[in-house]
Amino acid sequence: MPRQVLREASISKGRNREYILSCLVALTKRARVYPQCYTLKGVTREIHPRAFGGYADVYQGKFEDKTLCVKAIRVATHQQDDTLTGNLSEMAIWAHLSHPNILEFYGVYIFDVGVPQSCFVSPWMENGNLDQYLKRRPEVPRMPLVLDVAEGVLYLHQSNVVHSDLKSENVLVSGEGRALIGDFGISNVVTSSGATFTESPNGTTRWMAPELYEGDHQATQLSDIWSLGCLFYKILTRKIPFYQYPSDTQALLAVIAGHIPVRPIPAVGCDSIDGTMWGLLERCWDSVPYCRPRCEEIRDIVVNLRIEDSRPLVLDRASNSRAFRKAVRVRSDFDSELNNKSLERVLLRIQREP
Repeated sequence: MPRQVLREASISKGRNREYILSCLVALTKRARVYPQCYTLKGVTREIHPRAFGGYADVYQGKFEDKTLCVKAIRVATHQQDDTLTGNLSEMAIWAHLSHPNILEFYGVYIFDVGVPQSCFVSPWMENGNLDQYLKRRPEVPRMPLVLDVAEGVLYLHQSNVVHSDLKSENVLVSGEGRALIGDFGISNVVTSSGATFTESPNGTTRWMAPELYEGDHQATQLSDIWSLGCLFYKILTRKIPFYQYPSDTQALLAVIAGHIPVRPIPAVGCDSIDGTMWGLLERCWDSVPYCRPRCEEIRDIVVNLRIEDSRPLVLDRASNSRAFRKAVRVRSDFDSELNNKSLERVLLRIQREP
């Protein structure tokens, strides 16, 4: 039954949407299954990884003439029967996100050579992440990138998703120079009551809101806003937050002491931030979480700056992606579709059961 329920990719909109998504996250983890419609076929990957993450290695892959990013979950031999358990929530959340500033999720590919290894597949971003892009292209206009990440985070929050680990390494840059938010490994779903449905670490030192260092505080949309301010800071200055501190421990102590990232001076080798944007960043870094601006207000402030954007237009990426997924996914044996009302009833019943 879990595989059948999870096959329904379209979650209805409305007040129950966050409950349905949270149930999907819980169900995938407890049942240790994922929707078979996300299984990919015919994917190949290079022998050696291009990058290493906390729990996965990143390879360049191929399907026919299309270049892919293959994120291989690192797993020990004795864990091969439980490869996806710790990462199913990422897949369940990521698979139900669709926005021009969110990295697309194509599906799951099982690399079955030796120890079976599960891989999350997405488009290959030739410009790498924001760190790499800004280092390689310091001349590019920054404000379009600021608007990109503001739009992406706004979409996440409107979808009741808290990213929990916003930082420049988790933002990729497309061939057209547009920023796409990725890496939902510790993201969580919140309901209208504020409850969260995952228990995850809270982020990365230098990028985390101060309240997350206190006790058992979980990441929230308001802690995301602090991190979004840090992300703006990185884009505009090309410096990491608290760059003046050589160690993460020093940066952590500065945050706990109530400090915010220092306003840069161009003479020290980084770019300046104008008064309007600096005022917005200071509001994002308010020590009182509920005093921080909501993401919709942040996006509106950035839009009202009337940013010039000379980047090439993006073609119909959604339809191209649908065609690709149709070609590469394994056909499921379960052919009947569950409508949204049926899906709601099943998942809400599962949520109520102990």
